[in-house]
Amino acid sequence: MMRTGGCIVAALLVALPCLAAAATFAENFDDGLLDPALAVTADPGFTVLPLAAELQMAKAAGTGDGAATLATTFTAIGDFSAKIRAVRTDLSGGAEMGLGLSDGTGRVMDIFFVGGTAVHATLTGAGTGSISVSATAMGLRIRRVGTQMIFECDDGGGFVTLLAVGDASPVNPVQVRAFLRQGLGSLVAHTGSFDDLTISADAIAVPTTTSTTTPPSTTTSSTIPASCERLAGTRLVLGPRSLRLVSVDGAITVGTGAGSADDPVLHGGTLRVVSTTGDGFDDVYDVPAGRWTYLERRGANGGYAARPTPPIASLRIQPGKRLKVVARGPSLGHALGVDPDPVDVVLTVGGHCYCLRFGGETRYKADKRFRARDALPPASCPGPAAPLRASSTERRLP
Repeated sequence: MMRTGGCIVAALLVALPCLAAAATFAENFDDGLLDPALAVTADPGFTVLPLAAELQMAKAAGTGDGAATLATTFTAIGDFSAKIRAVRTDLSGGAEMGLGLSDGTGRVMDIFFVGGTAVHATLTGAGTGSISVSATAMGLRIRRVGTQMIFECDDGGGFVTLLAVGDASPVNPVQVRAFLRQGLGSLVAHTGSFDDLTISADAIAVPTTTSTTTPPSTTTSSTIPASCERLAGTRLVLGPRSLRLVSVDGAITVGTGAGSADDPVLHGGTLRVVSTTGDGFDDVYDVPAGRWTYLERRGANGGYAARPTPPIASLRIQPGKRLKVVARGPSLGHALGVDPDPVDVVLTVGGHCYCLRFGGETRYKADKRFRARDALPPASCPGPAAPLRASSTERRLP
């Protein structure tokens, strides 16, 4: 629940964030539901489960490196305090769980349990702090006061400062996140839980998106960046109202990374699906900046994920690993009356893009399904895109 000093939202929301002054956000995880101002991401084998009195995070046995994260969709501005209660159940194998911040620069700004013996605090470029602990439950807090960043923990006897340093970027707005992660290759199971997340700030910026249908443009068409990452296509499946795409390619990058012109959290992105054969289609789907979040891996930028933005159901970019897209619904524009082989896909994020061509090893059933797999990286990418296809964007405000 958000408590603010006042925030006016017009009937037709604009692209700028709504600023709420002197705001406090609190989530006690008491009802088994998550506040819509919070977003969950989890790598395969990791889970995030809201229970009646806590938020549980877990990693299944046999699962390798990865993370589960709960993050705010809003950002805290100016001086702030973010705190949460963390309870470690099993962090063997060097697992970490705790509280962190993301400011778009890729810096690590975390305080967390390490295994079952210590709590660490770290701020990239400013140092680290740690304390040995035996407690299984710990209050974790990060504060910004002027130009100072303060990392604190409390085992029941009051908050103790682990790290207090000058902040090189004291004006950057921050997202707050809770996480469980493994980066040392351990395959054992991990579990822990969180409770009583509270964030107070000078101001909170709430991302807003239009809740009306965007009409297609009739005069302009977008262009892709001068060069795209040309990726191998592992699998593409098109149905009458569905799309599933996977690329497992070690060459995947995030361009110039978080905080840059290639950052979709700041600049949004588009998905384009093209076929010049068969019935022919050229459809572009918008994924606005307010729908993206960072994927964190041991405090560093582990890529990006997009929350549901019809017709996009899910979208993840993980550098060095994979790109995955799932879309469904009546606003998908591709037609399957005639075999569309080959199908080009271009994903643009800010000033960066990825392109794939699915042809060669394909299977087609008229009006039912087009499947392609094991496609090589394309020799070239499609030219300018058609106008954006009309789509509706879910409005999610605290």
